[in-house]
Amino acid sequence: MQVLDDHLGVLTEFPEMYPTEYNGLRKFVMKRYPVLVYYRYENDEVVVVALIHGARDQQEALEGR
Repeated sequence: MQVLDDHLGVLTEFPEMYPTEYNGLRKFVMKRYPVLVYYRYENDEVVVVALIHGARDQQEALEGR
């Protein structure tokens, strides 16, 4: 999915671009698709934790992560 690859490229260059939101996770919204990308930035590493459809209950989908 090229759009996701493009966003992840930006994240690797500017990982603190998006604010911390849920349990220390950061979130960005893919513009062309209703997908939310939750990630952690720790020790100079970006770790994608979840890709969640925008219509889902985000807190429920993230429980335990």
